[in-house]
Amino acid sequence: KPKNLFSKEERIAIADRALNVILDFEPLISGKQAAIMNSAFAIYDRLTGRRSRNRDSRELLPNDRHPDTLWHSMEMIYRHRAMNQPLVLNQCIDAWESFLGLTTFQTPGSHFLRPEEYWVDNSRYTLHKSGGEAIFAGGLIWIQNWDSHDFRISSSRTVLFMALSSYLAESTNDPGFLYYAITSATCIETNMLDTRTGLVKHCHINGMNGQLKWDGNLSCHLTGIFIEGLSVLATVSGDYTWRSLAIATAESAMKLREWHDTDGVLSVLSSGSELFKSDGVNATRGLLSRGLMVAYQRNTSDKAFRSLVRSYINTQFNALIDLASRDDTYSVSWNGPYIGPYFHGQLAALDTLIAAIAVNR
Repeated sequence: KPKNLFSKEERIAIADRALNVILDFEPLISGKQAAIMNSAFAIYDRLTGRRSRNRDSRELLPNDRHPDTLWHSMEMIYRHRAMNQPLVLNQCIDAWESFLGLTTFQTPGSHFLRPEEYWVDNSRYTLHKSGGEAIFAGGLIWIQNWDSHDFRISSSRTVLFMALSSYLAESTNDPGFLYYAITSATCIETNMLDTRTGLVKHCHINGMNGQLKWDGNLSCHLTGIFIEGLSVLATVSGDYTWRSLAIATAESAMKLREWHDTDGVLSVLSSGSELFKSDGVNATRGLLSRGLMVAYQRNTSDKAFRSLVRSYINTQFNALIDLASRDDTYSVSWNGPYIGPYFHGQLAALDTLIAAIAVNR
């Protein structure tokens, strides 16, 4: 159902109760899932004007370059936007800076590098891509074996780094953050989008030979973060190209048949034992709603696009309420039947429930 018959107060209350329920699962939640959960609290607070849910972020940030640090850094930027606290912003910047050595870039003080040569952690590498020039600047790597120079440019880390850089550029007006946001967005657009759908591939690029390894899966949550980051980048840069890419990506995601049931509800993206895995793709697919919400908020003049997003979010929201809920808990399967309660089902629902507050009057 593309229309929402709940008042704003009712929608706020529904999201509030869902957030309260997930706190019962908090001892089971850590790492990336904890960051996604806490981000939802901060976004809810910003939308509703509440402040009581924001906790001390200093205890939440892992060590430098920890696999979950980028997720927690995104959480911190949401907290800063909700609370406007310089300490939180500075901690987020510190975390961002720890990843600079893991980005590929071309000019560390020298203007004589060839286009296919890049620096990572002050070491120069040559990347090759069959059939043409390699364009990997702005990619964020994860290290397989640093001693043997075995590193890979990761789509998941690069998308998160781009979104974080975009928010930091907006929060600080520092052109350095904007440079990295643009460079990473270009890397993603050039190397990590599926040519058929325009959506983000869950993939990595071998850092030594430039070969892309893709398991064939399109990433729902990375696509959501990509839409979000592009929407912020378009606002900061004033470049309509990024806005157009964000809208095109969003429209493709909302219409992709493989991701949706026949009634337009975002379907379970994997089945079997995956339904019960807390780290599975189903636990994070609500991030598509988060990205669409941000795109909606930042495209105030495009009435057709905003109408499409509103109808899409309402369709997911109504399915959650009508088919996938029981006593303010939510199933991982939005089209039913109800399975639960499991915290990853609750986690997946949060962003759609919160987005419904933002996209309706």
